[in-house]
Amino acid sequence: MVNNVVLSPYELLYIAVCLGATEVFGIEDAYYGMNETEIKTIIINLQTALEERKYATIYFDGRFEIADNVRTAMETVAKCEKLVVVNDVDIYYSKNEKIINLQKSGKAYALLEIPNLTDAVLSSWSGESSFCVSVTKFDDKYSITQSVAFEFVNELVQVYTEKGVTPEFEYIEREKQEPISFEQAKNIVREVLA
Repeated sequence: MVNNVVLSPYELLYIAVCLGATEVFGIEDAYYGMNETEIKTIIINLQTALEERKYATIYFDGRFEIADNVRTAMETVAKCEKLVVVNDVDIYYSKNEKIINLQKSGKAYALLEIPNLTDAVLSSWSGESSFCVSVTKFDDKYSITQSVAFEFVNELVQVYTEKGVTPEFEYIEREKQEPISFEQAKNIVREVLA
């Protein structure tokens, strides 16, 4: 179980690239606008910081090796098969049945392994007047996104859904459904997360 791994945005992106990622979904590019010299300086400093925190080892020959617990969590983030965003705040990455919740904590990110995605998403729905879940599934060529938004109308929940395929970014389905019960809304979230 991955616990207590906290990374800066620079560290998170650097480790993801070391693991073969070409893009990390759900976070901003901390290196955007920097020149090559600035990036190299940051990388040298962050490698040292990662080693001091036992997140990596730097060998005398210059090799940089990521610690197993950090590698395990970051492989899920870097090569996710499914990205789930809840209310534009909570981010979950899923790969091979492993689920990592990326929680922003100040200027850093905490990576937490969670046992069940559906339970985590539904437990974050704490009676707000609105709730939105966006699920993106990745394959070799395309990503498919399905979003479901809920808004309370009296005692019922108004449902809005969108489904689309990228890279075209054209939504192939937009739908507003009749108000439903809270339990029915939870069942829709379960279906979208499956």
